[in-house]
Amino acid sequence: MVFLIAGLLHLVLALRLHEKIGIPSWIFYGFVGSVMESFERVLTQIPCYIIVSLVTPVGIEATIVTFTSTILTFNLFTVKALIGVYIN
Repeated sequence: MVFLIAGLLHLVLALRLHEKIGIPSWIFYGFVGSVMESFERVLTQIPCYIIVSLVTPVGIEATIVTFTSTILTFNLFTVKALIGVYIN
């Protein structure tokens, strides 16, 4: 549902339907771009954390979760940086 809502909000942004009801683009993009993207990221990381916590032995869950979080975040920013360099 979150991905569907985010996709619809991106469609509204692309078609500029938000301007018809009087919402400026920068406010709408701030909501769609940052808030929904963060919410999507959290919802995709929660299953990873659950699986990792079920698989790892007792006592090292925090280390493995931190390691997993670091890898996910590093990959996210690395891919964005590489795409930005490629576009420019």
